[in-house]
Amino acid sequence: MINFIEKLTFGLLLITLLLSPLTASQKPNGSPFDMPGSIEIISAPDKAMVHIDGEKKGLTPYKAKEISVGEHSLKIHKQGYEDHIQSFTIVAGPNKSIGVALVKLTDATITTKPKGATLYLDGDLVGTTPFKAKLPTGKHTLQLKLLGYADWEQEAIIVEKYSNKVSLLKLFRISFSSEPTAAEVFMDNKYIGDTPFIGDYSIGKHQVKIQMEGYETFEKQIKLKKDLELNAELKSIKKGGGFFKKTLFVVALVGGGYYYYANYVDTPAESEFPYPPSRP
Repeated sequence: MINFIEKLTFGLLLITLLLSPLTASQKPNGSPFDMPGSIEIISAPDKAMVHIDGEKKGLTPYKAKEISVGEHSLKIHKQGYEDHIQSFTIVAGPNKSIGVALVKLTDATITTKPKGATLYLDGDLVGTTPFKAKLPTGKHTLQLKLLGYADWEQEAIIVEKYSNKVSLLKLFRISFSSEPTAAEVFMDNKYIGDTPFIGDYSIGKHQVKIQMEGYETFEKQIKLKKDLELNAELKSIKKGGGFFKKTLFVVALVGGGYYYYANYVDTPAESEFPYPPSRP
């Protein structure tokens, strides 16, 4: 009897152990769940400071043999160079390597006429004019914006001691209208809208075209130096009238006289109607 109870108890204990899941503390040592990763970071030039998750770690070339798995942030900083910022992911096992070519900074001076324009570098706001600060060297997109003036944009190669002077083009307002309305408006061969239409355009010469089906096209070159109101009185294109089209013309001889038969599509003007000769 005692042997049977002992066997039953042992059997129940064995079943419990087999069915119970492994907890975090029961994971075997060295399992992929808790193994850290490693990373190697190099830069050109070297001796740049490495920041991982906001903490200083050391100078490049930098190696970390144990770093937790998951997402991390990285910043590499060196005086005279643009900060390099990125994120990276660590997985357990193989070593991860990151190589970075740092971009050198240079003194840059950008002025505009008039001053006070907002300066953008590759779409990011960097200051207002007159601008004097450091910018990264290389190919970049520069943009200048000032209320009342046309936006300025340039693909620039920024080199050491970069300097640029820009004269912004003043904008004037044009009010386009037509009779009849809803005509298409083209400015410098580009469709801009239907009448009535209001737009701001840079100083200087422009070619204007206003058109509508069934009407003669209005075209004019303007020299914009102040706000302008431009109205186009479109002339209708007349169809028919004043002439007729013959689709059939027959001459018959009946009883010694001539008779003309014609089938007309359009109604002719009275003065143009070809009367047949009188019968003899």
